[in-house]
Amino acid sequence: MLISKIITTNANYFITNGAKPGHNGCYHNPETKVRMNSHWAITLLKAYEITKESKYKKSAVKCLDYLCSKEARPFGFTFNCREGKDKCNGLIGQAWAIESLMQGYKVLKDRKYKELAEKVFKMHKFSGFWKKREIDGKILSFDLTFNHQLWFAASGSLIDRKLVINFMNNLERNTSIHKNGLIRHLIFPKFTIPANFIKTRKSIYNKEVGYHAFNLYAFALLRKKFPMHKFWKSEKFRKISDYAMSKEHFAIAETSKYGMQYNPSGIELAFFNKSTKLLKKQFKNHLDKKTLLMNMNTSDPDVLSSRIYEVTRLEYNKIF
Repeated sequence: MLISKIITTNANYFITNGAKPGHNGCYHNPETKVRMNSHWAITLLKAYEITKESKYKKSAVKCLDYLCSKEARPFGFTFNCREGKDKCNGLIGQAWAIESLMQGYKVLKDRKYKELAEKVFKMHKFSGFWKKREIDGKILSFDLTFNHQLWFAASGSLIDRKLVINFMNNLERNTSIHKNGLIRHLIFPKFTIPANFIKTRKSIYNKEVGYHAFNLYAFALLRKKFPMHKFWKSEKFRKISDYAMSKEHFAIAETSKYGMQYNPSGIELAFFNKSTKLLKKQFKNHLDKKTLLMNMNTSDPDVLSSRIYEVTRLEYNKIF
């Protein structure tokens, strides 16, 4: 199986059939077109880089131009990502759009994509962590979800190097982990999880396992940008890396509703350390062998199929 084949086949499917917004996996929050266009734009851009065929460029431009539209940012502030709750979808909704726009600028050299990414990134107030900002411009509280903070930093690493390094300089202190190296889901876990709620703690633990590789993907993006940073040599990062290859991680990631059926842990781990063991399981369980769409055995085939974009950064082509 060739990664390039998966990318171009998915891109062709999108051009022919389009895609519709999902419901954020197991969370069942109806999403707007922002996330869909953000993810698919990156797959299309990679297909264009591989083949140089203009159809992929044209389709990618449509996705990116949607992100520049009034519909995507109705009040001229942050991206409108979902219905209910905060419409900005915390930092993560913004991170995905910024990631896509910056990739659009990298490949197509159109400055309007970079300028919009910079504008939205810099709207968010930073004080050790970033605060959320609603689509109408209202400044909200700190985003308490660690992976949101981490992905926002990774997406913004090409925009404000100094600020992201400031965030990274405090990673060892601000990254909470279990004794086995599993990353905790919240940035202040002791203050946000009631200690007497055993069922809640168990549920959150399984959720943390499902998100571990998602965190690793963002760490890998930051490591590529800042390869000499001291955090990569820390004991905490070693524990995080070791847990990624543990039997527990593999087992729960394969079965958890937060794992491979929503977060493509196999792809994420492969990007982090080039391991293909979980990647093979990801494709065995969730890739349709006929269409090569990653939409099998999931509560949200629209979102999972769009997340095939994460393979575009793998540094090898042949999987098995």
